[in-house]
Amino acid sequence: MSEPHLTGIALEALAAGDNTDFNAVAHLQSCARCRAALAAMRDENQLFAAELAPSISQEQNAMTTPGATTISKLSRQSHLPLVFYAAAASVMLVAALGMIYFTGQAPTPVPIKKTVAESAKTPLEKVGDDKTKSAEIPNAEESVFEGTTAANWEAQLEKELANGKDGQLSKLAAKCIHALSVLGRDALPQVIKLMRSPDVACNESAMTIIQNIQFEKDDLPRVAEFLKSDDYATRKAGVQILATLGQSPDLTAAVRDLLQSVLKDRDKAVVEVARQALDEIDTRTHAVEAEKANEAERVKLLTTARDALKGKLYDEALALTMKAQKLKPDAETEQLLVAIVESKKKEQLDADVHAKLIQDEKRRREEFAKLIETGRTALQSGDNESCLKAVEAARKLYANDPAVEDLFRSVKSKMSKIPAEQPRQTPTKKSVVGEQSIDD
Repeated sequence: MSEPHLTGIALEALAAGDNTDFNAVAHLQSCARCRAALAAMRDENQLFAAELAPSISQEQNAMTTPGATTISKLSRQSHLPLVFYAAAASVMLVAALGMIYFTGQAPTPVPIKKTVAESAKTPLEKVGDDKTKSAEIPNAEESVFEGTTAANWEAQLEKELANGKDGQLSKLAAKCIHALSVLGRDALPQVIKLMRSPDVACNESAMTIIQNIQFEKDDLPRVAEFLKSDDYATRKAGVQILATLGQSPDLTAAVRDLLQSVLKDRDKAVVEVARQALDEIDTRTHAVEAEKANEAERVKLLTTARDALKGKLYDEALALTMKAQKLKPDAETEQLLVAIVESKKKEQLDADVHAKLIQDEKRRREEFAKLIETGRTALQSGDNESCLKAVEAARKLYANDPAVEDLFRSVKSKMSKIPAEQPRQTPTKKSVVGEQSIDD
């Protein structure tokens, strides 16, 4: 069974700007018949208000005219058209609803007369003309955030900013800004409206939203159309959006060309914003170019430093790496610095060990030479035992040294030529001297 259509009371409430019935609002998004009925009712209300306005004006003038005495009579006369118009409106409403429900087709809306100035306006320039108008009901194709259109969020934001304290953003206002930022390009008309507002808070909120919107390359032609508007605030907002788009390296050149054309704008306020945007782009471009040059120099310095490290030119490698670090401190440079320092320490340690070994070797040689000299001196003096001691000590230092072997052979040869000693005789108690004996 299909969902029932909205009642006449519900449609009248929506036509009057009462959007508190969220079920009715949701039903409109999926029901073409009820949307058509609502549009017809709004057109009839506008026609009714347009026709009623002269009568009300005449009544007010009559009541304020000096000498007016029959107020009740004027009041009765002025309310006669109201009764007839109300009855006529009710009949037309019933007829419209009957045609929609039974035929499925909406009656042709009654055209509303527009002034020449309103007819000449573009849709973008009409944004914000009626701040008291209630937010529109979203259609099935319109983008929404939490079921609410960009127009609704913008209207709520203006209300919150008007009622808020200076310098303080309410939670609801912040949410409105977030919603419009998420709606993005679909909320651009509402952003333009905020830009056109005389309220500085609205202007600042619009700039925040513009900064949050993720513009793409395809948005450039659409934004460029803003520069053709007759409204200076719209052109100014377009320039500010272009400044945001210019932050993308792929769009910098195209945005620069568009901003250059804005310098010929007849409104100096727009020209001023365009010049500021161009200066920002130039500053950013120069910074990017400088960064690229620094990166190229850094890579060159690190490459040369690595080559110096391989050649064990530690001081040169360290100096080159320090220059690279000044251009851009990063993990790569830190790792190379650590490698250079560790390699230099290791080499210094090896050098110290080598020097110590050389010193020890020199000391051993001096001691060895001294032992050989001592052994030779002892050999010459016939002190074979001292010579052998010197030979044994020298062998502990350099066992296979020819000098110690020569000395050992010399002492052995000399010792082999010495005859064995005769055992000494122990004197007796009696010794014969000549022919006499001596008694103890």
